[in-house]
Amino acid sequence: MSRSNHKDGSLVHTTKLPESSFADTTSGTSILIPAERQSRTSSLFNHLFAFSSGLSNTSYLSTDSRTSPNASQSSQEVVGLETLAEMPLGTPPEGNDDSRTTRSSYVLSPLNSHLEIGIQMTPSHGSDDRICVSPTPSQGSPDGVPGHEPEISEIIPTEFAPSIQSKYEGKKLYPTMFINRYERNIALPYRKNDFNLTIEPLTLDFSRKDVPEGWTAYVHPEGALYFYYESRKIYTDAYIIETAVLEEVAAFIVALDHYADENGFRISPDTELVLELEEEENKEISWSYYFVDNSRRTLFWIHEHDVTWLTSELQGETSLPHFQHEMERYYWIHVEYFPHHHDLNQEITDELIGILMYALAGQVTSCSSTVQFSVETLGKMLSVAREIKGSPSKPEYVSIHGRLMNVLSRPRFLNYHGQHGARLDGDQSVHYHGPKMRTLLVTILAPVLFNAPYVHLQMLEKIWIDETLCILPWEQYIEKLKGEWHEFVLLAALLLNANIAFLAIPSVEVGDDTRAPAQVASYISIAMSTGSMIVGLLLIRQYRVKPRGTVEDAAKFLLSETHPTRGMETLAIAYSLPCALFMWGMLTFPLAFSLECFAAKDPVSLSISAVAWSLVGFLIIWTIYTAWESDEPFVERVQRKVQETFQSARAIVLREYHAEEVSADSDIPATTTESGSAV
Repeated sequence: MSRSNHKDGSLVHTTKLPESSFADTTSGTSILIPAERQSRTSSLFNHLFAFSSGLSNTSYLSTDSRTSPNASQSSQEVVGLETLAEMPLGTPPEGNDDSRTTRSSYVLSPLNSHLEIGIQMTPSHGSDDRICVSPTPSQGSPDGVPGHEPEISEIIPTEFAPSIQSKYEGKKLYPTMFINRYERNIALPYRKNDFNLTIEPLTLDFSRKDVPEGWTAYVHPEGALYFYYESRKIYTDAYIIETAVLEEVAAFIVALDHYADENGFRISPDTELVLELEEEENKEISWSYYFVDNSRRTLFWIHEHDVTWLTSELQGETSLPHFQHEMERYYWIHVEYFPHHHDLNQEITDELIGILMYALAGQVTSCSSTVQFSVETLGKMLSVAREIKGSPSKPEYVSIHGRLMNVLSRPRFLNYHGQHGARLDGDQSVHYHGPKMRTLLVTILAPVLFNAPYVHLQMLEKIWIDETLCILPWEQYIEKLKGEWHEFVLLAALLLNANIAFLAIPSVEVGDDTRAPAQVASYISIAMSTGSMIVGLLLIRQYRVKPRGTVEDAAKFLLSETHPTRGMETLAIAYSLPCALFMWGMLTFPLAFSLECFAAKDPVSLSISAVAWSLVGFLIIWTIYTAWESDEPFVERVQRKVQETFQSARAIVLREYHAEEVSADSDIPATTTESGSAV
């Protein structure tokens, strides 16, 4: 047995079947097969699963025979099933006693859910409180051997052994979290011209007749075809109607059974197994799998599984109790994909109704709830959940229940539900508190753009918290933005017409070669209003063609717009341009009009114009001052803004200075002293 890494970083194990196992094989027991399906692969499966009770009637167990070298024999104690049920799933990383790990590496050990043999827990001496787990002798097996490894002849007839051996030897087994059902890229052939379909008289049964014996074909409510082997509780999307695929699945199961028995893992009759066959770019078939423990609502494997990629949306550390929410989410995805043979009891349906009712109450009573759905959506989901309670065994209802639990489990993982420092408000960060330092870019441009970038920046930072997205505030914000941009486009068009009408006044024109100040101000107003219209139309079209209405699309977009130092400042500036350009156009147009008014030589006209413009200016300033939302006095606010500007500029200069120093130091060649040490 050897180890290697999958392309996604998962640890995989390569198992080689012993040559002696095939050398001593004998013919298997003959089984009757329907006449229309007398293929060698059907016979293969008849022999393959005839021994299932011998190899797979006990639980899978995660074992590790490496006890602490300092542990004494007297310190060992046998832990009962009740105590073992409370043990954390998996083994904590080296040197970290609280089961926490960083995002760079997060590996789940082979998991065990139903234990039927005793476990010896050997505490290590010293400050390390971790334990080593090893199997203890089972009462039903001689000499403490967990079970009997069956001969290959008990699984596969002699004539089929070479075929299975060629597929089995050197094959890698990949643990996975899900099946790739929606990206199969299956192309159905076009109908030929000579195609004929004739129904015989008195034909009443249209079910499949080509399903291998022991397997049952099921159709998902959405339309996907999958197969189920009841004696082993195996699900697969692989099209086992084809002989080659059926042989591949058979070899896959033999490889799993052999590896599990080789490592002392035992499978419970209640455990489900999902097999995934996927064609790689080199036309090779990869084998992926996961086991399902319905009582604990979790997946597990008999290999170590690197799940670091699942924590990429988290900026902080995670632990096994925290990761349990994500494991439960993938369990409900499994239930959604394979609803047959999954019955919902009253406790499970009541749990879903309770979660939805609490979420609905939180969304109604709180303006910053962590719930990602609107009140209307939650109400519809609640009505569906109540309907499910009436017929919990229908596959359609089981699949719906799994989907609802799936979408409700994801926010718990992202919000650190049940952990120390969990996010309780939708706009709350779990990593930082207090105001953020702004860069020099937005600090300088914001006053020029009438502080409009700050408004959008605050909204974006409330939506994109810790690089996680709540889709409901995002949808509401985008709808509000599109309406705002549409209004500014219309207002800018009106302002453009007003400037054109103003330039048509005969007194404004002073000559062919010179332009009056009023004309120049009007030209600036035209440029600003045109810019507001163009930018607004571009932004509106962008969010109509690519609405980014799904969580995946919106999160991908926001992640691409997030700068390591500037954050969302660039995007906030872009969103504020239609408003800011229109405001500049509005300021320059009255300026042009006032310059034309003050160009008159009549003192009475000048006095009246001065009084009118002074009154309007005073009212505008008074409105801005009273409508400005701030708890600070005006003078202190100005002082703080100036101080923040200088602090940002100083931080940027110091950062560049230190970067130059580091670069200069790296260019200095190292010298060697007499003792030989590098300087």
